[in-house]
Amino acid sequence: LWDSQPVTGVPADRHLSISTPVAPELAAANRAELARTTPTFIADGLSFFNPKLDIHRFDDLKDWFTNYCEVGKTQMTIIYRRCDASRRN
Repeated sequence: LWDSQPVTGVPADRHLSISTPVAPELAAANRAELARTTPTFIADGLSFFNPKLDIHRFDDLKDWFTNYCEVGKTQMTIIYRRCDASRRN
Protein backbone atom coordinates (compact mmCIF):
# COMPACT_ATOMS: atom_id res chain seq x y z
CA LEU A 1 0.00 0.00 0.00
CA TRP A 2 1.37 3.40 -0.93
CA ASP A 3 -0.05 5.20 2.07
CA SER A 4 2.45 3.63 4.40
CA GLN A 5 4.06 6.06 6.81
CA PRO A 6 7.24 3.94 7.11
CA VAL A 7 8.13 4.58 3.44
CA THR A 8 7.21 8.28 3.35
CA GLY A 9 8.41 9.17 6.84
CA VAL A 10 5.31 11.28 7.42
CA PRO A 11 3.12 10.13 10.35
CA ALA A 12 -0.47 8.97 9.93
CA ASP A 13 -3.10 11.61 9.32
CA ARG A 14 -0.42 14.26 8.79
CA HIS A 15 0.55 12.55 5.54
CA LEU A 16 -2.78 13.60 4.05
CA SER A 17 -1.75 17.27 4.06
CA ILE A 18 1.92 17.55 5.12
CA SER A 19 4.90 16.17 3.23
CA THR A 20 7.80 16.78 5.61
CA PRO A 21 9.09 13.48 7.02
CA VAL A 22 9.88 13.21 10.72
CA ALA A 23 12.30 10.33 10.15
CA PRO A 24 13.80 10.80 6.67
CA GLU A 25 16.70 8.37 7.15
CA LEU A 26 14.41 5.60 8.40
CA ALA A 27 11.97 6.24 5.53
CA ALA A 28 14.83 6.05 3.00
CA ALA A 29 15.95 2.74 4.50
CA ASN A 30 12.38 1.43 4.30
CA ARG A 31 12.10 2.51 0.65
CA ALA A 32 15.40 0.74 -0.09
CA GLU A 33 13.92 -2.40 1.45
CA LEU A 34 10.75 -1.94 -0.62
CA ALA A 35 12.85 -1.59 -3.77
CA ARG A 36 14.31 -5.05 -3.11
CA THR A 37 10.82 -6.58 -3.37
CA THR A 38 8.61 -7.35 -6.35
CA PRO A 39 4.97 -7.16 -5.27
CA THR A 40 2.44 -8.01 -7.95
CA PHE A 41 0.18 -5.07 -7.06
CA ILE A 42 0.64 -1.63 -5.49
CA ALA A 43 -2.43 0.16 -4.14
CA ASP A 44 -1.69 3.88 -4.03
CA GLY A 45 -4.09 5.44 -1.55
CA LEU A 46 -2.00 8.54 -0.90
CA SER A 47 -1.14 10.38 -4.13
CA PHE A 48 -4.65 11.79 -4.67
CA PHE A 49 -4.66 13.22 -1.13
CA ASN A 50 -1.11 14.56 -1.07
CA PRO A 51 0.55 14.95 -4.49
CA LYS A 52 3.86 15.89 -2.80
CA LEU A 53 4.02 12.30 -1.55
CA ASP A 54 3.13 10.76 -4.92
CA ILE A 55 5.12 7.56 -5.44
CA HIS A 56 6.51 9.02 -8.70
CA ARG A 57 8.25 11.82 -6.77
CA PHE A 58 10.61 9.56 -4.82
CA ASP A 59 13.89 9.49 -6.74
CA ASP A 60 15.07 6.40 -4.91
CA LEU A 61 12.07 4.43 -6.26
CA LYS A 62 12.09 5.68 -9.87
CA ASP A 63 13.99 2.76 -11.41
CA TRP A 64 12.07 0.20 -9.35
CA PHE A 65 8.69 1.74 -10.19
CA THR A 66 9.30 1.54 -13.96
CA ASN A 67 8.31 -2.12 -13.56
CA TYR A 68 4.70 -1.13 -12.75
CA CYS A 69 1.78 -0.12 -14.95
CA GLU A 70 -1.46 1.54 -13.88
CA VAL A 71 -4.30 -0.97 -14.21
CA GLY A 72 -7.16 0.67 -12.34
CA LYS A 73 -8.34 3.76 -10.52
CA THR A 74 -11.10 4.77 -8.14
CA GLN A 75 -11.84 8.21 -6.71
CA MET A 76 -9.19 7.69 -4.02
CA THR A 77 -6.86 4.88 -5.12
CA ILE A 78 -4.63 4.01 -8.07
CA ILE A 79 -3.84 0.35 -8.65
CA TYR A 80 -0.55 -0.61 -10.30
CA ARG A 81 0.43 -4.09 -11.42
CA ARG A 82 3.88 -5.41 -12.12
CA CYS A 83 4.25 -5.43 -15.90
CA ASP A 84 6.75 -6.54 -18.49
CA ALA A 85 8.54 -4.16 -20.83
CA SER A 86 6.16 -4.87 -23.73
CA ARG A 87 3.15 -3.59 -21.73
CA ARG A 88 4.67 -0.38 -20.33
CA ASN A 89 3.29 2.95 -21.46
